[in-house]
Amino acid sequence: MTAAYETCKSACSEEWDAAVNHRFNRELVSDTLDDKVLRKYLIQDWQYTDGFYSLLGQAVASADRLESKIRLGRQLGFIANDEDSYFRDRFRQFKVTPAELDRPTLTPSSVGMARLYADTVDTRRYAEHTCGALRRRIAVSRMGAASDGPGQGSAPQGAEPRLGQGPSGGWVHRMG
Repeated sequence: MTAAYETCKSACSEEWDAAVNHRFNRELVSDTLDDKVLRKYLIQDWQYTDGFYSLLGQAVASADRLESKIRLGRQLGFIANDEDSYFRDRFRQFKVTPAELDRPTLTPSSVGMARLYADTVDTRRYAEHTCGALRRRIAVSRMGAASDGPGQGSAPQGAEPRLGQGPSGGWVHRMG
């Protein structure tokens, strides 16, 4: 891990631990998260995807070293490829309509994330962008908690793979 990452993580270690150990994340990683909960989460998460692209793009533009620009550019490429494919595959799997993506009722967490990204991009400062990306990781569990909450059951027999296999190809593990 980079020094900046560790500095940001240390600055919010309590929130980091709460997010990593949150029930939503445990069930997501173990592939036992109820499909209805995952569907709702993905719709909400999609609402601030545009802001995250802007956050990473601004971080690339304002990074102080070429090495940092390259690393952030790779992260942006991953988001635009693997993660975007994951979302689109899951939207098809869960039969999410365009109207559900275009006009959902936003949770307070989704509104907050969109605002966080916009405010961070407006700073035009690399350190804030780096910490903003870390705050996104922490907020993932809060998004899950702000939805209906995680379900108890496992994925139904014959369900399409979500995390470790198939088109998602271990998305959660690559993001962590």
